[in-house]
Parts: sequence; C-alpha cells; structure tokens
Amino acid sequence: MSEKRSRVSIAGSLLVASYAFTGPLASRLVSRFGTRKVCVLGGFLSAVGLAVASAMNSLLGLIATYSIITGFGFGLMYISSIVAVANHFTKKRSLAIGICLCGAGVGTFLLAPLESYLTEAYGRRAAFLCMSGFCLVAMLGGLVMRPVKFVNPVQTEVRRIEEEGPTGLKEKIITLLIDRDLYRSPEFGLFMVVDLC
Repeated sequence: MSEKRSRVSIAGSLLVASYAFTGPLASRLVSRFGTRKVCVLGGFLSAVGLAVASAMNSLLGLIATYSIITGFGFGLMYISSIVAVANHFTKKRSLAIGICLCGAGVGTFLLAPLESYLTEAYGRRAAFLCMSGFCLVAMLGGLVMRPVKFVNPVQTEVRRIEEEGPTGLKEKIITLLIDRDLYRSPEFGLFMVVDLC
C-alpha cells in the first residue's frame, strides 16, 4: 500500500473512535446476551477484521476492515470483560475494575513494541495476521466467562415498565441501541459529550 504515513494514521484514529463508540451498544448486548457471548463475538470480529485487513491494498479497504470491523470487535471485548469483573466482585469491586482497566493499559503498552517489531521484521501483512491470532486466543478468555445469577429478570422488567410509564417513538428507537436507564439519566448529555471527546 503506497499511502503517506499521515493518511494511514487515519485508520488508527478511526479504530479508536469505533472502539469508543461501540460502548453503549456493547453494554446493551451484554445486558441481553451476557458477557461470554459478547466477548467471543468481539474476539471473532476482531480476528476477522485484522485477517482481512492483511490483504487490503487500499486505504479505504483498511479503514473498512481494520478501523471499523476490528474496532467494533475490540469494543465488544473491552466492555464485556469490564462487566464480567463487575458482576463477579461484590466486595472490593472498584479495586477489581481498576486492576482490569490497568491490565488493558499494560497490554497496550506491551503490544505496541511487539507490533512494531513484527511489522519491521516480517511486514504489515504478517503483523496483522499475528494480531488476528491474538484475538482468537482472546476468544478463549471469553469462553471461560461464566454467567452470574441475578434476581428474576422478568419480575424486574415488569416492575421497571410499571415505574417508567409510557415511552414515545423517539425513545423506543434510541433505546434499541442504548439502555433505557442510561438514556433517562440526568447525566446522559454529559456522558455523550465525554464519549464524543
């Protein structure tokens, strides 16, 4: 791919953007399907995105595969792993989540030089395929996530519908992608501003 480095960096920036914007949808999927399925799906999408990106020769193809598909998969893995930690720790939950978030930072810190080495030594295609393999290994981490038993969700949902009252068409459409409690929160506007930044 004969593109300028500044133009290729757009793909990396868009990866981070799609990863971040996946958050509300990922949390909705985790609530509905559980952490295990969402994490495995995220690992699979990331692996596919990176593998297909290794064959791309255009910037547009790289953006479609690496930035969007892989970014979406990373977002699914990230949110499901944080929720899994939060679900399993009732005592010292904040410490457990803090360690989980630090682990993400340490992984990013350690993988950056490895990716640079692989790219310089074996080329971009081999580096993408190697990262795709790491994502497949991450799927194994998702498979060992076990569900946590909570209160009866049907009773909770009935109680919530009774408390919430009627909803408009706009809210029904928005809550297909974003959890209703998040959307109705007074801090929702602030959340969106922070998420966009």
